[in-house]
Amino acid sequence: MQNKPVIIGKCTQMCPESEITMRESQRLLHPMELLTHSKTKADRTKMVKEFCRSSAGQHMQKPEVLRPFDTLNDTIAYLLFEAINMDEFAFHIRYDYICDRLRAVRQDMIIQDLPKHEAICILQPIVRFYAYASYRMCDEPLQKYDAHLNNKHFQECLKRLLSLYDDCEEFETRFPHRIDCSTLYADSRPQIEAIYVLFNLGSGEALNRALRLNERWKNTAELQAAIKVSLLYRNNNFVAVCRLVQDLPHLMAAIVMLRMPAIRKTCLQVMSWGYSSKNLRFPLEKLQELLLYDNEDDLLEDVKCCGLEYHLPDDIFDVKGGVVFGKDKFNVDVNLGVRKVNFVNEKLKKYKVHELVLFGN
Repeated sequence: MQNKPVIIGKCTQMCPESEITMRESQRLLHPMELLTHSKTKADRTKMVKEFCRSSAGQHMQKPEVLRPFDTLNDTIAYLLFEAINMDEFAFHIRYDYICDRLRAVRQDMIIQDLPKHEAICILQPIVRFYAYASYRMCDEPLQKYDAHLNNKHFQECLKRLLSLYDDCEEFETRFPHRIDCSTLYADSRPQIEAIYVLFNLGSGEALNRALRLNERWKNTAELQAAIKVSLLYRNNNFVAVCRLVQDLPHLMAAIVMLRMPAIRKTCLQVMSWGYSSKNLRFPLEKLQELLLYDNEDDLLEDVKCCGLEYHLPDDIFDVKGGVVFGKDKFNVDVNLGVRKVNFVNEKLKKYKVHELVLFGN
């Protein structure tokens, strides 16, 4: 069996010269790549190679259009430090642009079959970007954000990165006197492993992986917290999940909040059976607190979607507001919407976006 020929990239720019010329001549420049006050001229310092499907043929494997590791690393730094902070563009425009360019980065990485330690350095910030974007964009309409596509790329990158962690750890076990690759990801791995558990909340596969990890990683605060939250979710202890998620670090809390629609729906459904009575009103204020709603309006919107009745408080007659639960009224087919919440927003605001995605602060 012949070994696959090694391809080493020679392009030291973020975008190959041939692509710059082609896209400029055909007016295929992205608005974020244009010179100031120009609609047709490229700013070469902002040009980044775009993603191209593999059906385009062998042209993709030419060393002249492939970027080596150092250039790919510089490209990621530009995208997640400079481009992501171009506030003159709406965030969904920045998101679409960065997503496409990061796919091209991953493509160059795969074609060249970069060493595992280099691939890890590339994928770690990409995973954090998808984690951040999945929360930042969660309440955007479909024409601005495709959650299914984002989650697909997020899961692919996560699983590839975890596989690389495992490969490096196995190599270090077999050859203990060789270079210790774990120093390259010691600070990031606990967070990444925890994000995988929480993104796949309640998954037996994700929990099994976490519980079988080396104690160096399994016993970290991040992973212990993620395992606890996922086990509570798996055991349908949603009130405890809502309580603990408030103590999680920024990105980890943000990922759990993506599952809040399902948690809220299940809780309301269970309560519809447990508190089913025409004469009983469950206090709105208490329900809002339990299910982490920022305001009463959001709670009432979801209650109405679930087919339940509610009564608003009446100060004149000293009547407290509440939800009237009924097991025969609950709409099991409803899908509640994802919302951002203030406590996660405040956690994220303590850091600049590039600090979150590049360094995982």
